[in-house]
Parts: sequence; structure tokens; C-alpha cells
Amino acid sequence: MYSDDWSKNFLIEKLKDFNSAKKIISIDQNLIEIERKKGINFHSFILSLEIVEHEKIEEICEKYSDLNFIVNIKKQYNISAKTTKFLNDKNISFGSLGDFMRYCNERDNNILIDKEFSFVSRGLRQHDKVKNFERLDNRRIKVTRIGLPTIVVIMINDYDITAESIRFAVDLYGDFHVVVKTNPNGSITDQAIVVGDKLKIDICKWGIFLGKLNSKWGK
Repeated sequence: MYSDDWSKNFLIEKLKDFNSAKKIISIDQNLIEIERKKGINFHSFILSLEIVEHEKIEEICEKYSDLNFIVNIKKQYNISAKTTKFLNDKNISFGSLGDFMRYCNERDNNILIDKEFSFVSRGLRQHDKVKNFERLDNRRIKVTRIGLPTIVVIMINDYDITAESIRFAVDLYGDFHVVVKTNPNGSITDQAIVVGDKLKIDICKWGIFLGKLNSKWGK
């Protein structure tokens, strides 16, 4: 069972001046109850994991049956599509500190929408060369195209995509063919392109990506 002696206090400290949280009640080692200023209360489990293992999430959900949100202090993490579906089926949201604060702003405890994936999936659904797509984890999507090679795409939302962005993504998520910059601001650095070329990874902004889906591009 996951447990640590710091993440709950870290989150409570971050919420001190957050207007949407009227009251924070400590319930257990990593569990709190949030009383919203507007809306119903909810329970949140706090953890800090780069690799979010399915078994750990199952254990948490088994122990805390009235859980609404699991917040991960780690900004960058890997959670499988299987685990995300498991949580969605239980009406439990999962996300970063920023996602958690957005959840606090809601008035109910419905599943928090992943805006980035919703945006990308809508574009893929509407593309006439995309046969289907499958989410592999919180960042990677396997895209099957009509008459063209299947590719694995990773969404990166960094303001500037750097060489370190690419190396870190490879270490954390494994294989992918294409990086899609989902943040409309910032840039793709020359160093990132050099690293991408060495690793045979293409890096492009959203509009360029949609155009390249029409070409014999991929592996």
C-alpha cells in the first residue's frame, strides 16, 4: 500500500491561499477531504510517483471506497490507459497538482476531462486518413492509418521542447515515432531536433502533424 510522510503536507501547504478550497481535513496518512467554497466535498489521495503502477492504484481504491481524486505530485508521470479506465469506471479522477486545483473549481465530483487528450482525439477522429487510434498511456497514442504505416505519437505540452524533453520522454514512456507539441506557444529547439534525428523521432507542431498524417511517414 502506497504511503509517504510528506506529500499530504506538501499539498496542504500549496492549498493555503487557494480560494476554491474552504477547508482541508486530514483523514489518513495520504488522504484528505476538501470542503469546496462552492460545491460538494470530496476525498483525495495524494501520492508522488513517476511510474504509476496499476497494483498500487487498485490497493488504494480497495482501501478507500469513497475516493474521488488521486493527485500525483510528480508533474511528469506515466499511467497506463488500463489504469485510467479502471479509475474512470469507479468515477475517480487522476491528475497533477494543476488538475487537482481545476477539480477543486468544479461544483460536482464528475470525472475531470483531460482537455489535452480531448483536443488531440477530436483531431484524429476527424482526419480522413486515420482508421482508428488507441491510447497507450497518459501521453502516447497508437494511430492506425488507412493505407499508411501505423505510428505511435506522444503528446508533449512543454512551452519549449528541448533535447532534455525528448530524452526524458524516451526514458519515461519508451517507444514512439512522433512528438506532437500540444502547447501552441513556445518553440521546438534546434537541439531537440538534433536529438530527434539521432533517435529517428519526428517532432512537429499540431498543424504540421495533421498534414503529415497524409504522407508515407512513420515506421
